[in-house]
Amino acid sequence: MKKTLPILLTLSIVAGFLHLSGCATTTNSNPESASKKAFSKKRIGDQARSLRGIGVTEHVEVNEDTQEIKFSMKILFDKDEAELKSTEKKKLDKLAGEFAKYPENIVVIEGHTDSDGPAEHNRILSEKRAKAIRSYLESKKLGITSLKAIGYGESRPIASENTPEGKAKNRRVEIKISADPSRVH
Repeated sequence: MKKTLPILLTLSIVAGFLHLSGCATTTNSNPESASKKAFSKKRIGDQARSLRGIGVTEHVEVNEDTQEIKFSMKILFDKDEAELKSTEKKKLDKLAGEFAKYPENIVVIEGHTDSDGPAEHNRILSEKRAKAIRSYLESKKLGITSLKAIGYGESRPIASENTPEGKAKNRRVEIKISADPSRVH
């Protein structure tokens, strides 16, 4: 019997579009830019509320300054496997429903593993897991701008590799989402 390992699916939603050039605001600020910034802030808030409401996220954090949303959910894979289970597909179905509301999203799925086993094997496994999620989301015909999968293996740990708990946190897939400004309405 294969052990089931939790893979932390951390979704980082980055709406870096509509950022100002970094210059100080002047009294001659462009009303259109202010309107776009307000729309962007509202859009991020709406998307965060939607993500909180789907019932599969563990926590949702919003950083209004950077217009970033981060949330996590657990996706389970069998040990050393990359095939999505039906229970995990149901979780991704809820996520896909939210993605469909924002077709301007650019999605990057990043796979990560712990340091058990050879580094190259871990990189390949992490890529296969990210691609499994990408393929499943693509099958939903979401109409989003871009959907990419990358495997980082053990190269980007977020916790200590010295404990089972730390290793479990490092076995994850992170999804980063930004928006294609030409498709934002």
